Amino acid sequence: MPTNYITNLSSFLIDENKISEIGDKLEKLKRFSDNEVFPFQIQDKVNSTFSLLKDCSEKSRICYELCNELQVLDTFSEHKDNSRVRLVLDKHDSVGKLLQKSISELEYFQKRLKKFENFLKEIDAELVRTEELVCNKCEGRGYSLMTKYVRERGSSPQPYTESINCDRCEGTGKIFLDSELKKELTDFIRAIKPIQINFKIYKNTLENYLKEYQIPSLEGYDPIEKIFPDEDSKSKKIQQSLADFKKK
Repeated sequence: MPTNYITNLSSFLIDENKISEIGDKLEKLKRFSDNEVFPFQIQDKVNSTFSLLKDCSEKSRICYELCNELQVLDTFSEHKDNSRVRLVLDKHDSVGKLLQKSISELEYFQKRLKKFENFLKEIDAELVRTEELVCNKCEGRGYSLMTKYVRERGSSPQPYTESINCDRCEGTGKIFLDSELKKELTDFIRAIKPIQINFKIYKNTLENYLKEYQIPSLEGYDPIEKIFPDEDSKSKKIQQSLADFKKK
């Protein structure tokens, strides 16, 4: 077995039922928006966090499939199984292209995961550090300004500005988090945290695997392809991209 083989790679994948459970928690949170006690700035972050969770799960599966094919290729080449090596290479054209695609998908997964983690931190910080938020309707002023016109007999209409208390925050300029909403948000974050940790371990595992990946030798049986031929400019670019990835 190749020394860089990853065991139990599928154990890192997120169960779709788990994502559905978190989706149910999101639905519970939506009822607070109907009662106007769910501040827009947090609601937007919660929705974005769930979207990124689903996106990261999808991208993690793509990375899994590609890295799994690299491992299958390792095993088949080790056992000189020419026909099965051909099945993998027919799908991706070459080992180099399969490797480069794996690297590209992992890099994209890393970017999405970073955004996902940032949203979690922002929601967590607002729950821990503050009991109140600036009212997004009046921007913290506590009132809104309305221009009205008055007309005296024999003169043209004259504008004047009237200050009206904000009905969203009742003139305080602040929105206080409802205790029940806070509890539901906390449950939402707690349910996601284990998945975040799992994603991070998964990302590090695949990153280390691809950095150390050695293209299997296809010597000893009929030639299948030229791996990174010198005369192929595209392959040179792939080599350079791989070298740059390993420097990160």
